Amino acid sequence: MKMKIYGYSEESENLNRMKEVSLLCNSNDLELIIQFLKYTQNQLKEHGKDFGHEHFRDWLKQENIDFVGSDIIIVGE
Repeated sequence: MKMKIYGYSEESENLNRMKEVSLLCNSNDLELIIQFLKYTQNQLKEHGKDFGHEHFRDWLKQENIDFVGSDIIIVGE
């Protein structure tokens, strides 16, 4: 498995490669993240190399769920 994690700090607009990521969430939040990841996995399988990226924030809006917090963006290879 080869996965790279990138992110922005709240103080900077510079994209940084991250060694690890920690999610502070409850079980309901985690369930939504899992649903988003499954949705994105299906999109990636369906679109293959034409898949660009998916935003967690956009997916939540599409599901009519209010959200305040950090976004998760899944980018296809």
